[in-house]
Amino acid sequence: MIFGNAEFMDMPFEPIIKAFRGSALSCTRSRLVDYADAFFEYLECHVSVDDETANSHVQRTFISAMSPLVRSAFEKLLKSKLKRNEQVADKMGALFVEEVRAKVTEVQTKPDCPTFDGITAEELSRTYADQVVAALTELTSDEPPSSEVQGAMNTVATEYIGLHLKKNVFSGQSTGIAFAGFDKQEQFPSLYVYDTEGLIMGRVKRGLIDSVPISPVGQRGHIAALAQDDVVKRYVEGIDPRLSRDIGTSLRKAMGGFGEALAEEWFKGKKRQPSEAACH
Repeated sequence: MIFGNAEFMDMPFEPIIKAFRGSALSCTRSRLVDYADAFFEYLECHVSVDDETANSHVQRTFISAMSPLVRSAFEKLLKSKLKRNEQVADKMGALFVEEVRAKVTEVQTKPDCPTFDGITAEELSRTYADQVVAALTELTSDEPPSSEVQGAMNTVATEYIGLHLKKNVFSGQSTGIAFAGFDKQEQFPSLYVYDTEGLIMGRVKRGLIDSVPISPVGQRGHIAALAQDDVVKRYVEGIDPRLSRDIGTSLRKAMGGFGEALAEEWFKGKKRQPSEAACH
């Protein structure tokens, strides 16, 4: 089953899956996860992708990953005031740089994607620097910033694409792939769900989202909510996920404020004690 982006490097998944079924890699295997590995091997070795498509894919991935940061920078631009003689494009570019730097700091803490063992984020940045610069140049073509600001944008964006590809994070261009069925060695089914993001340096970027083995002594059943999962989770868990998140956020804020108020009152009491003692 697939969800999310229904294409792999500009090709629909359906004919690719059909071709995989007829290939030697689709032979009988002892474990379900081996079928998943075989399918990803097929994507890497038997799906023909030209350089133009590969480069275009990286550009789309980059734009998809940057879209939330661009929106955030634009919202800040609307609330900010320009300095004397400051151009709107330069201000927007500077805010974009701030957003990307913050995102770089966040993504650096994420685990590496196993796909790129032996390849560093710096190598990935160098490999796709031209695609990133071309995408940014196109995005700012209507109202380009100064060369200095554009240079800063290119630098942080190039650093980010290397991290994004290296780390176990995925953009809106990703495809979810679920493998479900019975192992040859097991009497009960299992499920493996992956997030994938196309071919990068000849390798299929993938990360395991979920794995569920069913057994009489362990997990006896499972309802998997894939793609747009809010309705399924509302039915299974009894509450809308967004409402659950909002309640959790409100509680954390309330408890945080309560703790700060207690600390403030405690310090006020400590400060009053010497003066009270002096009065007596």
